Amino acid sequence: MKLKDLESELFRLEHFERPKVALEQYVTGPHIAGRMLHTIHMSFGELQNRLVADLGCGCGTFCIGAAILGAGMCVGFDLDRDALETCDQNLRHLEVDRVNLVCQDLTTGCVARWHKTFDTVIMNPPFGTKHNKGMDMLFLKTALDMANTSVYSLHKTATRKHIQKMAADWKVNMKVLAELRYDLPASYKFHRKNSVCILNMRWIYFKNNNCVLSFDFWVFLKSYNQNCLLWIILSCSRSLACSTQLCRSSNNFRFRDQFARSVFIYEHHPVVCIQADSTTP
Repeated sequence: MKLKDLESELFRLEHFERPKVALEQYVTGPHIAGRMLHTIHMSFGELQNRLVADLGCGCGTFCIGAAILGAGMCVGFDLDRDALETCDQNLRHLEVDRVNLVCQDLTTGCVARWHKTFDTVIMNPPFGTKHNKGMDMLFLKTALDMANTSVYSLHKTATRKHIQKMAADWKVNMKVLAELRYDLPASYKFHRKNSVCILNMRWIYFKNNNCVLSFDFWVFLKSYNQNCLLWIILSCSRSLACSTQLCRSSNNFRFRDQFARSVFIYEHHPVVCIQADSTTP
């Protein structure tokens, strides 16, 4: 499936009618979710016929998208029954099967039954701010315990050094695949503008009065599926050999429409290049 077709399907999904601030419920837009899923599928081959988990699945963007791309089975976890009901409605509306939903609090430590069960875990965890400090790392630790191979996760750019340190402590191989621009639309009553930010201003990018957060797209590899991986370009649909330089150009980011205010779009140059280790860890 082409990326634009996947995004078109994800645009059809219903989202939180009344998002719950205590759970930090924010929507992962179809452009970011579509780009992530398409890259995982095309560049890493970790969706086709795989057992996939979506932690904090909400209304099902990741698990539904993974199923559309051919995952063998997807399991979406969330403790919010309202969100799971919306996810179930989305599954019926898009006529997607091979998705199971589990209502469970993943922060209680009662996930032993899922230990090393899933080939791939995909998630956009809570930010871990205010009353939920550290929740992002708790989700990440849980995901690594549940995954047999890889975890793909979105995190604030501001937490990069901390996550790198924790990954080293946990003895997992971590790669930063891309830095994305993530627009946070007003979702709660205390948001006074159409587009708001609740993070440190140092990492904020303003454009057309829309406040945009800077995010990282990470991949945590427990093991490689092959002995050697070439350079990987997130913005392409396949792996290509390229230089070591981190390439960024104003052409790499553009405003496509009101829904994709500053989502990274591949145009002429690679946005982020990383190199995988030449040997299996």
